Amino acid sequence: MKKFAGIAVPLIVMVFLVGLMAGCGSSSNSGKASTSQNTADYSKSEHWLSLPSSPEKKVDVFFLYPSSYEKANANDPRICAIDNPSMLTNSKLAFGRDGTAFETVGNIYAPYYRQSDISVLSLPQAEQVKVIGGIPTSDAVAAFDYYIKHYNKGRPFILAGHSQGSNVLINLLAGYMK
Repeated sequence: MKKFAGIAVPLIVMVFLVGLMAGCGSSSNSGKASTSQNTADYSKSEHWLSLPSSPEKKVDVFFLYPSSYEKANANDPRICAIDNPSMLTNSKLAFGRDGTAFETVGNIYAPYYRQSDISVLSLPQAEQVKVIGGIPTSDAVAAFDYYIKHYNKGRPFILAGHSQGSNVLINLLAGYMK
């Protein structure tokens, strides 16, 4: 029974996160991520929020945290740099709230990714889709591809995300996982 509970609880959390993902609105752009901007270099450990040094669990979790970037002033860019101090700080807080739910069942791989400022939600839906389907999705696809080729080693994996991370995962599923 304990073994079942150890599996059931994370699965329930995953279903909850998928439900949140669906409730956040789709940012699908027919699986086409903008590649006009260079993606982050995921061979660098500093581009990972969570990167297990020696995976011990039989399952991996690829986690994309929620919107963590807020423009300090109106002149700041809509999409932050991969090393933006505000995004780095806030993503760690978000990971502590959301991503750590999977620690008991999986090796958590959580890349930093260039995010849109939360103000993107004030744009018309079509513009939101375009913004999230661009640089944030390109980074997530690059991170996931790097994870699959260098870290996964054939283990089963769970895709998890919240808010902007969920919308980016929709694009990952529609494009990379096609």
